[in-house]
Amino acid sequence: MHPQDQEAVRSSLSSHHQGLLPVLEISFRLRPSTRGMRWVHQVNKADYDEAGRLLRIRSYLFDLTRQKQLESSIEATKERLYLALESARIGTWDANNETQELIINARAASMLGYREDEVEHDNHSWMDMVHPHDRVNTDRALQSYRNPGMDVIALEYRIRHKKGHYVWVQSYGRTVERDDSGRPRRIVGTLLDITESKRQESLRNRQRQLLDLLNQAQTSFLLNRNVEDACEALFEPLLRISESTFGFIGIVQYNDKGQPYLMVPTISDLDWRHGKVRNGQYERRAESLQFHRLDNLFGHVVTHNQIVLTNEPGTHHASQGTPEGHPTLRNFLGMPIRFDNKVLGMIALGNRPDGFDEQMVQLLEPLVVTLGTLFHARDQENARVTAEQELLRLATRDALTGLANRRHFFEVAETSLIQTRRYGTPMTVALLDLDHFKHINDTHGHAAGDAVLNAFADVLRESLRDTDTPARVGGEEFAVLLTNTPLSEALIALERIRHTLDETPIQVGDRTIYATVSIGAVQWNANHLDVDGMLAHADAALYAAKRHGRNRVQLYHAELMQMEASAPTPLRAANDAA
Repeated sequence: MHPQDQEAVRSSLSSHHQGLLPVLEISFRLRPSTRGMRWVHQVNKADYDEAGRLLRIRSYLFDLTRQKQLESSIEATKERLYLALESARIGTWDANNETQELIINARAASMLGYREDEVEHDNHSWMDMVHPHDRVNTDRALQSYRNPGMDVIALEYRIRHKKGHYVWVQSYGRTVERDDSGRPRRIVGTLLDITESKRQESLRNRQRQLLDLLNQAQTSFLLNRNVEDACEALFEPLLRISESTFGFIGIVQYNDKGQPYLMVPTISDLDWRHGKVRNGQYERRAESLQFHRLDNLFGHVVTHNQIVLTNEPGTHHASQGTPEGHPTLRNFLGMPIRFDNKVLGMIALGNRPDGFDEQMVQLLEPLVVTLGTLFHARDQENARVTAEQELLRLATRDALTGLANRRHFFEVAETSLIQTRRYGTPMTVALLDLDHFKHINDTHGHAAGDAVLNAFADVLRESLRDTDTPARVGGEEFAVLLTNTPLSEALIALERIRHTLDETPIQVGDRTIYATVSIGAVQWNANHLDVDGMLAHADAALYAAKRHGRNRVQLYHAELMQMEASAPTPLRAANDAA
């Protein structure tokens, strides 16, 4: 007999002798032999006389070795299963469809933050914890599983944790007992927390969506070179990917004092008030919203070139409340859009149901980098366009007055003449010469002469339409092109120029001087072959205006040419000098 069992057997036999147990059953091991350990089950029956004295003990021995081996194997299997379930963090459940009883083990309960004895053991309580968005599908699957012939069920759904949030679980069940009609009566299954795998799956999906979004933004920008349109195209998808209730994409601009403000071409459809807010915090413009105050949560992103992530905005040191008309912030994520560490704009997102975390920052980082590149490309494009415009201005504008120069005037006039010939639209050309300009220079100095030239340029700009072209074509000589203008209207415009200059005091230091202008004009007709021909006729009319007293408008006509041709040469020379 095995030494560990000897004491128990002696104690049992002693009970017979003492008359305590007339029948006794006991199992014990025999010492290992060549056949291994043997288990024996012994049944003892004691016989006593009338005085209660033991007469004899009858014993029956049974070989339990095989049974014990089976029991040991079952226990080992159960232990391995338990260890496997524990190592895989798999819970188990046992559901009875007739009684609606649901039994879950400690592991399943712990997935939801409970102890095993804290969980209600019925199906209805469990279903009450299922996420509202998953409840219908889960209940429908369970109902269909109760039909005859169903054997295995597989479900994925969200269920409420003790702390209030939801966890994703995966559940497999198999029928182990059926009722008389073949419907599942008892189902046993497993429960696995798949929250992390769902999170990773969601992250991968959002990363794919973000990649599509980046391609979309780049394509939009490359097609029309408009960064505002690119922001508009990616804004709504950005809200979906980030699961945010509202947000905006802002571009940093600078006012006349060099102070930054946010121009927001793309923002959630909120109930913003129209017009300017009294405190100057934001300003509604036709195509955008502008934030001029940056001493707040939004502005902190721009002014400090920092990511702002807070799920308690009211406690953030930069919080100054939200602009009027803006919803209450429950959480906020602001990320600066940078290029070469210079802030060019920002992304702002708010009120995500589960709040913001570093994972969201990492997810959106490629988008922010791409936007920084696009914003920089936009700035470079704007700088290039500005430089080209400046070069064009320098090539086509008079340096002193800012009017078109002689070369540009001829280019515009040649183009207009082509249109006039093709469509028969009226076209008038005028030459304008400041009277006694040499005398002004000699008497008051060249600074005064420049002041008169600039004053006259201002008169031309104020008196003409945007479609007209005034130009400085010589020292004190100017030209004007009036297109699509009947002769009567052209003469009114030229007379307005003459009269305005005549009435305009020109301040030169502490002196005030006045200037006048003589104007010769010609309207196109079929005899004019080119611009030079029209200018020659306008020049003839100008000489006539000079000869007839200056400070007047003279229209060219054929008789005028004959009169000028017969004018004395000394007079023409005098007019030339004036």
